[in-house]
Parts: sequence; structure tokens; C-alpha cells
Amino acid sequence: MNTAIVLGGTADHIHLIRILKNRGFYVILCDYLDNPPAKQYADAYKQISILDKEAILEFASRKNTALVIATCIDQALETSAFVSEKLGLPCHINYQTSLTLTNKNSMKSIMTKNSISTSRYVILKESNDISKFDFFNYPLVIKPVDANSSKGVFLINTPEEILDFFDTSMSYSKTKEVIVEEFVEGKELSVDIFIENGKAEILMITENIKTKNNPKSFTIVESVYNRYIEDNLKESIKGIANKIIQAFGLTTGPLLLQCIYNEKQDKLSVIEFSNRVGGGSKYFFINRLKGVDIIDAFVGSVLGNKPELKEITPKYNFAKIKYLYTRKGIIEEYKGLENLKRNGTIIEYFIYKKPGSEVYESLKSSDRCIGLFYVSENEGELRKKEEVSSRQVKVIDRNGFDILLR
Repeated sequence: MNTAIVLGGTADHIHLIRILKNRGFYVILCDYLDNPPAKQYADAYKQISILDKEAILEFASRKNTALVIATCIDQALETSAFVSEKLGLPCHINYQTSLTLTNKNSMKSIMTKNSISTSRYVILKESNDISKFDFFNYPLVIKPVDANSSKGVFLINTPEEILDFFDTSMSYSKTKEVIVEEFVEGKELSVDIFIENGKAEILMITENIKTKNNPKSFTIVESVYNRYIEDNLKESIKGIANKIIQAFGLTTGPLLLQCIYNEKQDKLSVIEFSNRVGGGSKYFFINRLKGVDIIDAFVGSVLGNKPELKEITPKYNFAKIKYLYTRKGIIEEYKGLENLKRNGTIIEYFIYKKPGSEVYESLKSSDRCIGLFYVSENEGELRKKEEVSSRQVKVIDRNGFDILLR
């Protein structure tokens, strides 16, 4: 039996593990945590950081490994490509490309050279060089060049605030660099794409809704599908995606594209992208809405079985995943979820923090504890379902208090 190593024990990788098992693989999960969500679903577990490329390489070389894969974690791309290249294993990208896709400095540089619309930016290694922004339009955004999940991302309104947030943002960067770029007004769109024969097939366009509780952070609280927005922007975004595919030499697999759409100017601006599947249960979202299992398609493409994706009609006009966060505490239990699913208020729920997990903050997307998936034919019905959920869902801590943020 062939061995597959899965990098990262996130909730989304439970589905990846099931797919690999169905394809006949013996699955070993690697993660730095003691008990990540996907641990119990793997055949074996190795506690090891997926960011430690050399350690993963040494481990994989001893296990007669046939596949090293991650589908929903940006930084795992680099390790997957590195180990696969060293051991001669199949991978959808080479190591050099993975370095480019996980570094916002390299990514923005190539986009600029290839006339792909993106905001002006500067790379900082020292906090005292704020004179570089004398000709920039505020507000700005500061973030690490090589992190994900909203880690270290902040909105900047004055030059002084660059100094205020520099150290925190820098702390999330392996290369000790931050990128500061002009903030672009508009809808933030997350586009899930599959690349076939070097061409983009748009699977789903959703809008990222950010938290209003902390205006300085960019924590995603909703992923919203509106069929009419998708119909209006699909061809324009496909054109941008194909320019990215050509500029970066991508040939197959998923592409997660984040961009801003300014309705007044009818203009799209690329924030960033990655050659991976979107996290936060997006694989389920796509499958339920469009009938495409993007993780299975990804695995197939890596193994040389090219999926055939055709024009897909959405099953609903509106849908969303609402992400819930908590105050600081240790989660004891969740209440109300099964009842909401039984009565059809929600289609599904996703647990990102298992009971027993300790929550320290609610600033990053990776801090989310629950996802609730809704579908509807109109926005009014969707709002009513959310109102019902808000009254019933509770997250109880070890002291018996409801710590859910509302």
C-alpha cells in the first residue's frame, strides 16, 4: 500500500484524508499540535512542524512515501514542493514556484511586471524607514510577506501607526519582512478556480465580509455567495486569472485568487493568490453549490488524472458560511448546532476548535471556532435564518458561560 503524508491537521484536511484513503493510500498526518482536528482520521500521526522542510524530508524518506500533499494551507505548499522535488514525487508545482507564491514581495513584483492590476506597495525590514510612504495614499495595509490567515494584517491610517503595528506584523514573518500597500476600496472577493491545461475555470466567486468589532484587523466573519455578482464579474476575473497563470507558469491544480472590486470605477485589483484550495470549508461550499469536489479534483490532477470541469450552474442564488468567534477561554461544549441542522436553518456546521481547545484571541481567521453554512433563493430568507441561529448557538466554556462573540 502506498503511503501519503498530509501536511497539516486542519478540519478541511479531514476530507483530504478520506479521499486519499478511498484511493488506497495509507495516510500519515503531520502537524505540530498534540491533537489537531484531523488526527483521528489518519492511519498514523507524527507530531512535527510542517514548516520544517528538512525534518519532513527526512521523515518521508524513511516511510517509502508516494505522495506529500496539503490542499488548504499556504505555507505547506513550500514544504510539499520541496520534499516532492527531492524525492521525485508528483506535485502540482515546483519548489521555486512555491517560494514565489508564498512570498508577497516576489508575487507583487511579478504581477507588476506583467501589468496585472494590484495596489502600490513597499517592503520594509526596518520600522524607521516610513519616509517611503510620503507619496502613498492612506489608508494603508501592513502585513507579513510570508504569512496567511490574516496573521499580522492591520489597517494603517497615519505614518505613526506603521510604527505601532510594525513589530506585531513582523513577528509573523519567517524572512523578517513586512509589506505595506495602499488600501483599495471595494468588495473583497475570493475566487476559487481550477486550472486545466494552463487555463482558468472559475468555480465560485464569494465576497469576504470582515469583522466590524476591530476596524484595524481583517478577520473574515462571512464568506457570501451572490449569483448575480458572479455572473457580472466572471469573465473579467477569468481574464485576470489567465494572465496570472501565464505569468507564474502554472499548469494545473487549484488557484485561490483574492481581489478587490470597486463598483464605482468598475475595476478589479488583485490582492494576492495561491495555488491551493481555499480554507474555512470552502471545499464543501463549492461542492454543495456547484457539485464539484475540488479537493478530489486536486488529488487527481497531482496523480496525473486530469479532471473534466464543464460550465457549472449554481444550485442556489445565495449562500454563505458564517464564521463564529469567541472570547478568551477554554471551550467545553457547543449548543444548538444539531437542532439548527435538523430543522433546516443551516445545511451544515463545521467545528474548527474542538471541545477542550483554548482560545486566546479572535483577531485571525484561524481563531474561528465554528462555521455555519446557509443556502437560500433570496437575501431576506438568508437573514431570517441567521437571526434564528444567533438566538440558538452557544459556546460554553469550562465555567459554564457562553463566550460566543455576537
